[in-house]
Amino acid sequence: MGWYYTLAPGKHRDLDAEVMKGYTQPDGAVVTFTDCRLVGFRSHWHVMRRDGVPVVIMHEMVEFRPTEWGYKPMDETFGPVNVDCPLALLDMVPPVPGDGQGAQWAREWRARVRAHHAARAAQTALFRSVQPGDEIRLQHARGIAPDRWLRVSAKGRGSVSAGGWKVGKRFIAEVRRAAIGPANLSG
Repeated sequence: MGWYYTLAPGKHRDLDAEVMKGYTQPDGAVVTFTDCRLVGFRSHWHVMRRDGVPVVIMHEMVEFRPTEWGYKPMDETFGPVNVDCPLALLDMVPPVPGDGQGAQWAREWRARVRAHHAARAAQTALFRSVQPGDEIRLQHARGIAPDRWLRVSAKGRGSVSAGGWKVGKRFIAEVRRAAIGPANLSG
C-alpha cells in the first residue's frame, strides 16, 4: 500500500473521516472504526470493528504539510515498526487467530508494543525515584562516558540537573542513592 494525499490542510477529524472512506467490505459487512487516537502527530491508531465486533488494530502513518496531508494505512498483520499504539486498544481486540505470516507478525508486533510500554513505565518510575543528592549514570548521552556518575543537584518536572547538564528522563540508565541527605549537600 502506498501513501494517500489530500490537497486540503487536515485536522484529526478530517483524518478519521478520510480513512473510513478507504475501507469497503465486498460481503456487505458493516465496518466501523472506534477509539481513534493520534499519537505525536505521526501515528493514527484505531480499532476496526466488523458488525460491531473488534477485529484488528489499524494504523496510519500520517504526514501533515502546510497545503496537504497524507496517510499510509496498514493493519497490525503488516507488523508495523511503530510501537506507540495505546495499550487500551490492544486490550480491546481478541488474540490474533491463524498461523500465517501476517498473524505471526501481528503477534510479534503486539509483544513489541507491550515491551515498549513496559520499558517506558520502568523509565518513568526510575526518574520519579531520583532525588537531589543521588547519583545517576546516563545512557545514549553524547560526550559523557557511559561509566561516569553525575550527582543530581536539582529535579524539575521532566528533567534533572546533574554535573552542569540538564538531563531528560530517557537518558537516565541507573540511580545510586545518596549516602547523605539532600539537606547536607552544601557542606
